[in-house]
Amino acid sequence: MDDSPAAAVPANHHDLLSMAVAAARDMSRFDDPQALMRVAQTHGRRMVGFDRSLAATRRDLAWPHIRLMRSPLVDERIDPFRHADVLPVLEGGLLAELLYAGEPRVIDELTVASDDPARPHLEGMRSLAGIPHFDRGEPVDMMFHLSKSPAAFARDRLGEMVLLSTLFGQAVLDSAHARELAESQRDMKEQYDIIANLSNTVLDEAMNLKGLSAELERRVKERTRELAEAHLDTIYMLAIAAEAKDQDTGQHVRRIHGLTRRIARSLGLSDNDAEALGNASVLHDIGKIHVPDQILKKPGALTAEETAVMRQHTVVGERILGDKSFFAPARRIARSHHENWDGSGYPDATAGERIPVEARVVHLADVYDALTSPRVYKAAWSPGEAMDFVKEESGRMFDPEVVKAFVG
Repeated sequence: MDDSPAAAVPANHHDLLSMAVAAARDMSRFDDPQALMRVAQTHGRRMVGFDRSLAATRRDLAWPHIRLMRSPLVDERIDPFRHADVLPVLEGGLLAELLYAGEPRVIDELTVASDDPARPHLEGMRSLAGIPHFDRGEPVDMMFHLSKSPAAFARDRLGEMVLLSTLFGQAVLDSAHARELAESQRDMKEQYDIIANLSNTVLDEAMNLKGLSAELERRVKERTRELAEAHLDTIYMLAIAAEAKDQDTGQHVRRIHGLTRRIARSLGLSDNDAEALGNASVLHDIGKIHVPDQILKKPGALTAEETAVMRQHTVVGERILGDKSFFAPARRIARSHHENWDGSGYPDATAGERIPVEARVVHLADVYDALTSPRVYKAAWSPGEAMDFVKEESGRMFDPEVVKAFVG
């Protein structure tokens, strides 16, 4: 139930990552959106800790209207993904303001106006965390986690909350796409059965059905593509959750994706191969989930012991990505993107062409973006200054061919 006591929130990122993996695994076992929502609710209490949750959407609605998908005041027997037209539509108020803003938001001391349409749903709650779910880059849905205590949600945990929300949202979309795919396949089989049983005297009708079958096959391919995009969105949010420990908003992984793809194209890779390398690059620092905050966010120089711990993120990242063939390029990048061309890098002191080419490309992209971005220990360099550094380090830090491709 929504108002059961909040669970204790895990204290470290390793436990949070384990919980996120468990949530993704459990949600993969269900196709029914209501069952998915219950599983997400259970794992949400363990990862975030809240007393009540609401879900709202602005799909097919115009400002300032929102539709409540989940609330203790809404009949839980209603499937919000099949019977949306019977769910309450609210006009304006705090929840509409947060949903249309489309940004993660924490309110430490919740106050609700007396005329707010969502007031009955927020009764008795003292703090709020609003977590958007993105569909094709647009924030269209939002989970609102609520607590009876003030200041219950830590802002530095927004990354984990965004990750959980996205895992749930993608699981629902995957479920919907899978149902559409199964329906398309059933339709196709029925049409093929009809064709097989047709008499030779009705050839014209058979040709018409053949055209329909081709259309159904196109629909199956389209749904398969959408499922692949949904998985990539989940991978992207996992990368952003790792970056959240660095107090980054996720822009770093987006910039690395773009730089990597551009360098790959300049090296002569096809559009598809360059895009695949860009997708693999976003997980280059996934191992930072393992690095303690006091090291990762330290404004000054690291001690030798701290440096050793920091460098372990390469090995941990490779291990987190497992042994599936799909993640092979991402594993090579995670382990080797700090190796230098002259062998002075880490963790293996590998040199030259023994360094995986994917890691050589991401190494340059990562260093360039780090130089041109402000960090707790330095100001941002200008693009010209960073470009000069890249040229100077050709043959030392960087593969000369990758430098040529980057400089153009």
